[in-house]
Amino acid sequence: MAGSDEQHHDSQGDMHPGQPPSPLPTAALIRAAADDEVTPDEQARLRGEPSDARIEERVAFERGLRQAVRRQMAGPEAPADLRERIAAALAAAPLDDPDTITSLDGDTRRRSFWTSPVLATLGRWGAIAAVLAIAATLIVNASRSTSSSPYTPEEARQLVSFIGSQHDHCKDLGEYWERKMEYPSIDQAHAAASEILHLAPDAFHFEEPLQRQGYTFEGLGRCAVPGGEYSVHLLYKRVADGAMVSLFLQSNAATRLPPSCCLVNKSTKGAQCTIWQEGPVRYYVFSEDTSAVHEILEAFKVHRNERKLATP
Repeated sequence: MAGSDEQHHDSQGDMHPGQPPSPLPTAALIRAAADDEVTPDEQARLRGEPSDARIEERVAFERGLRQAVRRQMAGPEAPADLRERIAAALAAAPLDDPDTITSLDGDTRRRSFWTSPVLATLGRWGAIAAVLAIAATLIVNASRSTSSSPYTPEEARQLVSFIGSQHDHCKDLGEYWERKMEYPSIDQAHAAASEILHLAPDAFHFEEPLQRQGYTFEGLGRCAVPGGEYSVHLLYKRVADGAMVSLFLQSNAATRLPPSCCLVNKSTKGAQCTIWQEGPVRYYVFSEDTSAVHEILEAFKVHRNERKLATP
């Protein structure tokens, strides 16, 4: 981005001619990288940063936050009559300094500009406008159904496609399953999931409910479920008929699901994917046998209103 280097480094203070810009702290560099506004030198510095071995994950997390904000802002805007009233109020506001508008021709990227007396004149009206705009947004968003899906149709399609393909690759217990399922023992699985998900061991559960329903554990492995930072994939087999079920756990999801419902996707071939949230963990269960999915939901005591994963 043109001028991005100046934009980022001016945040450290006004630059003087001949003086090299002060280096940005790592946290600021990560935010700049998430916005694709770092110079080649800054990119090289991030790659060689010794203080944090997980720079890429932190950048990915920042990008995920921005995507979540974009999805939220893509919704309905404030009603037109409310926007018009705000604009009219601002237009009618008296100005203490008639030359204010022409005085705003400064370098807005410099800290000195934002501390100038010029902005003090408009400060109170800017604050009022900001409060009104935020209030309008909150009113509109509050009018939305709290049980709606946070997924767009395209996001839902990609999510179900990914989960279904991972299940298909593992269900025959072949070579892919052997490579992916690093933890074949249930005793290892819970500790491994706690480490991978970056959660306390008591923040989630998956052992007892399924064993009581007559399922055998077939392994746990790392995964990359879309829409979140950390996830694991667990595979189970129903003893009675060999039906295979995949269970995915995800932490740090970019969005939160309403606690009052679960999201359901049923394919034309009979497979079903159901999603629900408990605290910091999002659960996904997938099987080509819908009765197995219902048994899993019963085992986890998921008694909630069902909603479509996404509506075109």
